[in-house]
Amino acid sequence: MKKFAIVALIMLSACGVFAGTVFGTLEFTAPTTDTGFVIVFHDFSSLYDTMLFFTEVYPPSYEWVISDPLIIDDFDYYALAIVPSGLMPILGDPAGQYPGNPFRLSGGNIADITIPLDTIGTVFGTITGYDGQPDSLVLGLYNYYPFLIGLPPTLAFTYRLDDTVFSIENVPAGPFTVRAWVDLNGNGHFDSSAAYIEPFAWHENDMGDIIAVGGGSFEPTDIHLPWTGVSETQPLPERLAVHSFPNPFNSTATFIVVGEGANYSGAVYDIAGRKVADLFEGAYLGGITALMWSPPEDLESGTYLVRIVGPNKSAERQITYIK
Repeated sequence: MKKFAIVALIMLSACGVFAGTVFGTLEFTAPTTDTGFVIVFHDFSSLYDTMLFFTEVYPPSYEWVISDPLIIDDFDYYALAIVPSGLMPILGDPAGQYPGNPFRLSGGNIADITIPLDTIGTVFGTITGYDGQPDSLVLGLYNYYPFLIGLPPTLAFTYRLDDTVFSIENVPAGPFTVRAWVDLNGNGHFDSSAAYIEPFAWHENDMGDIIAVGGGSFEPTDIHLPWTGVSETQPLPERLAVHSFPNPFNSTATFIVVGEGANYSGAVYDIAGRKVADLFEGAYLGGITALMWSPPEDLESGTYLVRIVGPNKSAERQITYIK
């Protein structure tokens, strides 16, 4: 049951023909006998941002191999690992990333990808472009595990900062997306409505917007939040993104929309640019929203494009439908 849940959770595809091969081991700070899972994926900025590969890893050796004809020399790859203590992974379960991320294969192979795992980690970085009062800054860490089963990330921890350079220790291990905001009214919460929004920005990196807290986490979590503190009104950040899970899918897809409050429209198109479905149209208050879509019965298997359009910006995500 645990095996099935994790495989369904990560929704990764496997292929039976061996080609590109990645070898490695897991390394723990404390003994464990639970089954682990290693995930190898492309740089999220590439066209292959949904090309994920995984394998189970067993005690006591915790050695692992991933082989797939789609793992090739020409791309950057990242390796992460988790060892769930129960049916579903939770924050604080052993997790980590390969310290040498990103890496590339040579001649179709790479070995010695040792991934250190830990139950805690440190989040550190700098808020750049900010010229207001440092003690007005708040950092929010959003738990990314719910996204793996089609739900929006949820706010797990908030930290009031006293400087634009920060270091937060003993953060439970796991995947997070991170937002910084200016707490103008001092209530410690991020306030957003159609009429009022506190200045904010998200951390972004080569893995999209995800940070992996735990073993091997050495990259700074820098956030660019330009604000002078002169007034209490601020132009909304120019950010709009859409993610899809699972991808590929065969019954229902969940689209995660991240953006600021505005009027938006969303639709699905085929590769020829023909609209096949409307998702929504109207006011959107901002933040993170999940939309579920089930294709019509007569829709053929294939590659489609979900497009979200707002004022002066749009976001797209390629999806694959398999009947």
